[in-house]
Amino acid sequence: MRATTLYLMAVSLLVTANLVRTCWRANDAYYNAAEIYCGKTCSSRRDCDWPCPYCVWKGYERRYRCKR
Repeated sequence: MRATTLYLMAVSLLVTANLVRTCWRANDAYYNAAEIYCGKTCSSRRDCDWPCPYCVWKGYERRYRCKR
């Protein structure tokens, strides 16, 4: 009985660790995509796409940029 309980606990901990690691990797992918696409210039909202859907005026640069 104890061996079965320990085995099930070990398996559940491994599954949980794999799920947490997968979530971290997916989150890193979002931020990597944001680094690439969020700084590009735009003239309207349709020029911007995920993960930066808004076209915002940057006064210092005097141009529009995609933003989160």
